[in-house]
Amino acid sequence: GSLTLPVQASRGCAYGKCSFCTYPKIEGKHRKLKIEGLEPVILLAAEREAVLSFKDSLLVPNQLRKVGAMIKGRVMWSACTKLHSSFDREAMRRLYGEGLRTLEIGLETLDETSQGIINKPQSPALLRSFLDAAADAGVAIVINYLTGLPGADAREEHRWLQIVHEEVAARPKLKAMIEHNIFQLEMLSPMGSNPSAYGIEVTRRWPWSSLLEFNVKAAT
Repeated sequence: GSLTLPVQASRGCAYGKCSFCTYPKIEGKHRKLKIEGLEPVILLAAEREAVLSFKDSLLVPNQLRKVGAMIKGRVMWSACTKLHSSFDREAMRRLYGEGLRTLEIGLETLDETSQGIINKPQSPALLRSFLDAAADAGVAIVINYLTGLPGADAREEHRWLQIVHEEVAARPKLKAMIEHNIFQLEMLSPMGSNPSAYGIEVTRRWPWSSLLEFNVKAAT
């Protein structure tokens, strides 16, 4: 198999508002690193015929453009981002031409109630246009999806997850994988540090774990 080199162009998350997430607490405030620092790693990857894997929590479209313009297709690379209207066919084709092969997106959920709970609104239409552009360009997609959110309707969550599966299947040219995770309450997340604000009651903690056991409080 080929060698993969990890690399970062930023620290922290540029969005940083998700109520289930620990990145802001662990990684601190979002800051961009000097882009010139990437050049030695790109050269090393090219020399070793390695793939570059960007470990940034979230590379925003503007940063992805800068990274692509710097790599210029000298090596193949992957990155994480979130949905954005600027990911049209032209942009995705350009990124593919610059070596981008896999793009991971934190979709989390398309269910509106769940989006309200996690504070991350994203529209089904935006996902569709993104998948169209990715299929057209040949960029493989990893979709992070989350169910089991406290206060969400489980049937609605699964209905929307099914819709995402159908959208992927409807595009035979699209290379896509859905990473489906069940919600876990993390101590350092906004939900974990202020559970009552989210209608959650912590029932158990363990000194060796960052996860909390919880119940959803009955609506009063």
